[in-house]
Amino acid sequence: MDASVVTRKKARKIASVQPWCTGCSGAPVCMIYCKKNALMLIKDSLYYPFSIMVVDEAACIGCGACVTKGENGIYLSGCPWNAIRMVTVSLS
Repeated sequence: MDASVVTRKKARKIASVQPWCTGCSGAPVCMIYCKKNALMLIKDSLYYPFSIMVVDEAACIGCGACVTKGENGIYLSGCPWNAIRMVTVSLS
């Protein structure tokens, strides 16, 4: 293989839950919109009896259905607290 040829993998986006996530008091809206079941509600050991959302990074396809705002400020029906962001992760 020619050393001058470099193949680049496209970076992908995944959901990232922000620290202010409240888990919507046990009825998270974002889970309804996630088609890949990549969001899971877990007990928050630091702030019992509250729960928080976590993202299964292997299952998340980066569709953005769980977020409140999409590209260019387009409104989507997702997290009502704007506690989920799409972040770019590099593939290794």
